[in-house]
Amino acid sequence: MSETIRLGGYVISIEQDTDVVNPRDDYDHAGKMISWHNRYLLGDKHTWGIDSFNAFKEAHPEHLYLPIFLYDHSGITISTSSFRDHWDSGQVGWTYMEASVIESEFGGDRQQAEKRLESDIKEYDDYIRGEVYGYTIKKDGEEIDSCWGMYGFEYCKDAAVWAVETLLGIDGEPALCHYNSAE
Repeated sequence: MSETIRLGGYVISIEQDTDVVNPRDDYDHAGKMISWHNRYLLGDKHTWGIDSFNAFKEAHPEHLYLPIFLYDHSGITISTSSFRDHWDSGQVGWTYMEASVIESEFGGDRQQAEKRLESDIKEYDDYIRGEVYGYTIKKDGEEIDSCWGMYGFEYCKDAAVWAVETLLGIDGEPALCHYNSAE
């Protein structure tokens, strides 16, 4: 997917990023992603067996655990909610956050910690589906800004528009956005 947006004399080009890094390897996360699948290596590297992980869960009920479901049909996608398709989907693992991290990072707010785990799953889902983008901003044909490695098309589009709105504010023009999609 690609899109061109003209905004206040600037041209934003949004394109799929072809030099993507695995967010589980290259970024810090508050939670862990543990999965077992016979064809895919998903989430964090680990040595857990299913039985030993279930024993860990029983021994540590204070941690926050969310299931990871996989849908595998002409590509794969993951979620913390069931896909309700017994032929092509099922639970493949868990994402979890230790109680000490919930306390230190979220002041004990389990709802916020759960949102973070869901956000991490969404980020990883964007990665495995190839939904990683970047933008370039040009004015008068000259590239003046770019940013790559953004997970999710809408997130990239919003960031690019914000960058142009900021530039418009710096240029003394009103920082208002009206999408005029071209192409």
